[in-house]
Amino acid sequence: MAAGGQIFLSYSRVDRGYVTKLAEWLEGHGVKVWFDHDIDYGARWKAEIQKQLDASTVVLVVMSKSARRSIWVDRELDRAKQRQILVFPVLLEPTASWIGSPISSLRTSSAAVCWLRLCQKLPGFLVSEMDIANA
Repeated sequence: MAAGGQIFLSYSRVDRGYVTKLAEWLEGHGVKVWFDHDIDYGARWKAEIQKQLDASTVVLVVMSKSARRSIWVDRELDRAKQRQILVFPVLLEPTASWIGSPISSLRTSSAAVCWLRLCQKLPGFLVSEMDIANA
């Protein structure tokens, strides 16, 4: 990752279990990750989400049917587009892709391989083909 950068995870609450595992895996590989479980009690949600999104170098959007219906996911993606923050989708459900989406999706059939392939695309994050072969 670029110095001081972080990944912002955008997702639907329905997918929180998957997102928590994804965050733990990324953090275990040295990536700074933020998602809304980190919001302190009493914090202003909207302001904190905007602050953390603006501090991010990449947005990972976990795409699912539920996320497609989420107003917050839409808001976060709109903000990322406005701020020209890189967006990488992780397609959690095969039928969850957005019509007209300009971003390609990574399927999660093998989570470890998928996440390693994703990490190959993140700025400054090094993952070798050997890491993928061993996943």
